Amino acid sequence: MSPAPPRFSAVLAAALLLAGCGHAATARFRPADGSSGVAEASGVRLTARAEPWHDWPDDLQERLTPIWIRLENHGTRALWVGYDSLQLQTDKGLRYIALAPRTVARMVGVGGPRPPPIGFPPAPPGMIGPPVGNFPPVAPAAPDPGLVSGSAALDTRLPPGAALEGRIFFRAAAVRVRRFALTAELAEDGTRAPVAVLRLDFARAPAEGSAATPPRPAAAPPPGR
Repeated sequence: MSPAPPRFSAVLAAALLLAGCGHAATARFRPADGSSGVAEASGVRLTARAEPWHDWPDDLQERLTPIWIRLENHGTRALWVGYDSLQLQTDKGLRYIALAPRTVARMVGVGGPRPPPIGFPPAPPGMIGPPVGNFPPVAPAAPDPGLVSGSAALDTRLPPGAALEGRIFFRAAAVRVRRFALTAELAEDGTRAPVAVLRLDFARAPAEGSAATPPRPAAAPPPGR
């Protein structure tokens, strides 16, 4: 086997180096303005955390803002909690409503069919896999269980004494946001009469390894290096 041309070897080495060093950006937020990350009004309590994303996909915060919430109904009336009940407003004045898990799955590329093999046209509607050739069919990609099953089930009724919790997602790139306000506008189930408006403010926290957080010491090189 003849050795690879020098130019090709250099390009391959550079590609492997970039692949090994690349990492997705993450962001973390802390309660701002002296808040504790908990708001309560009219017998309704909202708790929220906006931690760095370390799940799959690793670049999710470059497209979305994930927030863990817990909503507790300590009042006497059943509440309606819809996706539009929870809103995020950035420091630039942009406002977003919470996304349904299916929408999040489509945005990150799960839950839909994988593309056909290179060199074959897409399958006609209703058909999975390449239209010609003795090739196995292309199996649909299953939704990521952590991403979907960990989401809060909104568009739901929240009876007195009940609570719901899980992650919600907004169509805002967390890594580009400096501050945001999370608002819950809750109404009575059935009549949709307003019950409570809760707001929590968050600000971007220093990244790990910054001046506020001393960087981790470098690992010692292996013997003989």
